[in-house]
Amino acid sequence: MTFSLDLRIVNNNNLDNLMTMFNKTLVPYKSFLGYIQSFRAFAIFLVVATHTTAVFSWNNNDLIYRLLELIYSNGTVLFVFIAGYLFQHLSYKFNMRQYYISKLNNVITPYILVSIPAILFFIAFQHREVVLWHIYQKPVWMQIIYFYITGGHLAPLWFVPMIALFYIIAPLLIKADKSTWFYCCLPAFFLVSHYVGRGSVINNFMHFFSAYVFGMFCSHYKNNVNVWLCKRYFLSTIAAVYIGLIYFGLYSADIHLGSFIYFQKIFLCMLVLGIFVKLAQKGETRLAQTIANTSFGVFFIHSYVLGFAKIISNQISQLYSTHQTLINGDPFLHLLATIIVLFVSIKIVLTVQYLFDNRSRFLIGS
Repeated sequence: MTFSLDLRIVNNNNLDNLMTMFNKTLVPYKSFLGYIQSFRAFAIFLVVATHTTAVFSWNNNDLIYRLLELIYSNGTVLFVFIAGYLFQHLSYKFNMRQYYISKLNNVITPYILVSIPAILFFIAFQHREVVLWHIYQKPVWMQIIYFYITGGHLAPLWFVPMIALFYIIAPLLIKADKSTWFYCCLPAFFLVSHYVGRGSVINNFMHFFSAYVFGMFCSHYKNNVNVWLCKRYFLSTIAAVYIGLIYFGLYSADIHLGSFIYFQKIFLCMLVLGIFVKLAQKGETRLAQTIANTSFGVFFIHSYVLGFAKIISNQISQLYSTHQTLINGDPFLHLLATIIVLFVSIKIVLTVQYLFDNRSRFLIGS
């Protein structure tokens, strides 16, 4: 489809007005958003950092552990925000059949395959402490179904059954995105996130629904949102609020920590989005692109890498004859361990991609 505009019949003032209107109304649809790629790299680092705290003992460092929890915990909010952002960004070419085939191939299938070793281990060799006590009294096939439905076999995999519910309601979200009332309900959705904490798959869905819709909102109005987030005073204000929330959460005992960290991470979503939009191509480094491109694979397999890291931590602790199962943690060791776990996971993903080429998506999601 082509069109032309004879500018000779438009005077300068009208031309300026016309071009202003044109820029506001014509939104270019591009599948690739460089700043969201950089955002994905940051988000997977945060997720890995959250789980790496389990490699260490924090018995003598309660304040440090609380600080790390405030900084890193519930990085899933960023992942859900990105999922909503990209869903809306690509909604213009939504095809229900292709969408569900894509999610089945790239999310559900790797989830099923990656889960097999962990489920076998926690059924045949060791009981998982965090699951419901009566699960191990059920037949093996029911235990397998339970693990797949809840994602309780590996720390981060609860995310997949929850995000699958967003896939199920995708056609409804497509229709809602085109309505005038949907985004007006965001305050109510945030209120639900405050009162409904994490727990069951349904609880998780309700808890994270506002983050997903907020991502859709920021994408739907990206022309305006990105401009505002790039303003120095606006970005500085968000950064100040985020740092203030960390300080408040560190020394205040009268807060609901789960809800507090959730909304703190919502501010972090705005802060990180604004930074990467402002940086533009400067933030799209080769390292960031590599991390982003392997992020879903890293998400699936980093728990296995963390399992080996905990074994090493345990062996070091025993070597020095300490009275605990893991070595004492500190911010530097935690950061170092996070970087090692992240890059070992990336190396594994790249190796699988090299060996299996395009079929690697069926195995590890990347």
